[in-house]
Amino acid sequence: MQTKIPAGIELAEEACAMDAINQQAIPDGCHGDSSTTSRATLSDRDARVAIRVRQVLAITGDSRSSYYARQNPHCGTFDPSYPRPFRLDASPRAPRLHWRHEIVAWLEARAELSRSAQDGGHDE
Repeated sequence: MQTKIPAGIELAEEACAMDAINQQAIPDGCHGDSSTTSRATLSDRDARVAIRVRQVLAITGDSRSSYYARQNPHCGTFDPSYPRPFRLDASPRAPRLHWRHEIVAWLEARAELSRSAQDGGHDE
């Protein structure tokens, strides 16, 4: 039995397929080419894309164990700012999903923290 997806939410695979059919820009992470859509041009439709764990891993570059460790408060690499996943229903077999824009925003914030630490916290 498949879980029904609420109206207005698309999974990233479906968004990628529809973009290819419509010959529009393909959202980041769909085919590994991040140059097709920049963060400044993220459309409302792209912001409502729900992605699965394997796509989160592709975007962040994390391993599966690092992904789960970031969410575990008992682990040394726990990150309370990491976006929380959600499920479409209460079943433990329902896939864990994330909003794509939340993962991208978290990654951008981490990059900014890293850059400011490398610069000694000084802005130019």
